Amino acid sequence: MYLFIVRQQFRQHTGGENITVRYAYNPVNEVTTVTHPNGRETKYEYDQLGRKLMVNHPDAGETDMTYDAAGNLLTKLTAQLRKSISEKGCITYTYDYERLKEVLYPEIYARATIQLV
Repeated sequence: MYLFIVRQQFRQHTGGENITVRYAYNPVNEVTTVTHPNGRETKYEYDQLGRKLMVNHPDAGETDMTYDAAGNLLTKLTAQLRKSISEKGCITYTYDYERLKEVLYPEIYARATIQLV
């Protein structure tokens, strides 16, 4: 069963065995909270341009993102990285003419680099 309200916001989904997931939205129709069947919540925060800045998941912890002026993802700092190394140990993304060029992982991942060609 699906429950919708005005503006076609997906408010609730009930699957088999009456498992229900609920969704809350901000005034500009961005998902701000997902309430899982066990009652735990995933929270989302956005900037004024609608870019996701933070996701706080009950199991995975908080993930923070930053963007450049063009809206490209620049950095991602996960709870695991924050706990393991430091705020400087985020995943970094670089672009070439608006195309993702490289993803650089911090030392926790043996300073892996993925280059896209």
